[in-house]
Amino acid sequence: MNVRVTRGGGRVVTALLVLTFGVAAVLGIQAYGVARYHRAQADRVLRDYAALAAARVAQRSASQIYFYAIIPPLKALQRAHEIAPHAPLPRPSGLMTEAMEWESKLDLPIRFTFRLDLPTGKLETAGEPASPATRAWLLDSLPAHLRTVYDTSWHMGAILGPPSPGAERHYVAYTVLRDRTNAFRTALGFDANPAGLRPFFASATDKFPLLPRPLTSGVQYDSMGSFIITDRYGVELYRSPAQYTSPFTARDTIGTDMGDLYAQATLRAEVADQLIIGGLPKSRLPLILGLLAMTAVLIGTALVQLRREYELARMRKSAARSRSSTRKHAASRTWSRTCCTSRAPSARPRGSPRSRRRSRRWWRRSSRDSRPSPPRAACRYRRRSPRGWSRRWTPARCVRCCSTCSTTR
Repeated sequence: MNVRVTRGGGRVVTALLVLTFGVAAVLGIQAYGVARYHRAQADRVLRDYAALAAARVAQRSASQIYFYAIIPPLKALQRAHEIAPHAPLPRPSGLMTEAMEWESKLDLPIRFTFRLDLPTGKLETAGEPASPATRAWLLDSLPAHLRTVYDTSWHMGAILGPPSPGAERHYVAYTVLRDRTNAFRTALGFDANPAGLRPFFASATDKFPLLPRPLTSGVQYDSMGSFIITDRYGVELYRSPAQYTSPFTARDTIGTDMGDLYAQATLRAEVADQLIIGGLPKSRLPLILGLLAMTAVLIGTALVQLRREYELARMRKSAARSRSSTRKHAASRTWSRTCCTSRAPSARPRGSPRSRRRSRRWWRRSSRDSRPSPPRAACRYRRRSPRGWSRRWTPARCVRCCSTCSTTR
């Protein structure tokens, strides 16, 4: 069975193949978009877990500092001031702290205690002598902190001094006493070394899981992630022994009343699959690109094969035309030779009836195979064929031989 490939049909098939590739590309884009959406949702969940871990570290650290580092010395100062308001302040070593429900072996290294009369600006200190620069900074920073940051619902406040090269930093914790009119009257507090907060951060986070156990699926707390404690200036105060680098990082404040300290938690990327049900979605981009490339190769191969089929059909058609034309020209040349060399009478062709039948049979077979068109310039005069002759036989006068011969119409 011969299949005829036409140019119009080839164009239709090409258009269908190109549309098929377009549909495959659209489906690939949709699949890639869905995969990206699922990955974005998983990343959002992991970042939420990191925010939860940072909040837990911040809450734990704030509780440890508040209950074991700040409140006991401040209560001792306030109790001593209530007993003897005009007596000298107790030194840091003389502060009688109350016994807590859970005893702590940690002590904040206090440099000196102070009492500031807010209406008059009189500052009294006890302990290590405060330098003039420290006294000036305290007289300037504490009233400003009271006006801008301190909340009336707070029981205490803390100020972390800015880092300065060649100078020691200050961590000031204070409480405010009111007079009969409920106005701020006296500020009692102490100045400590910020480096003394590190044992409290370590105690707060020691063997403490960053995430609740139902979410960790048995992951060990020390291999889950890491955290860093910094101040508002970006200076690092404490970091966990193990540190990891991961895009799942979050930051939370330990508390403005704690001196603007911040906790930054980072989840380990290797355990992220265990925190998400089913694990993190894998990237489908290589698979989608591979399938699109394979589809493009198959469609390209089909187009090349279609073009080859069209070229082959065109070559076959051209060859058939060439063979037909060759036959026609050969028959025409044979006819011209016969026409110019044959001698025939003016009325009827010579020869016996048997020879005439043979000639007719031969010419009919030749005309059926090649159908040559006669050279119109060879004969000038034509007239009807006699009755009983073939319609293709017409006696005429030939120009070349100047005699009557037989030709076709």
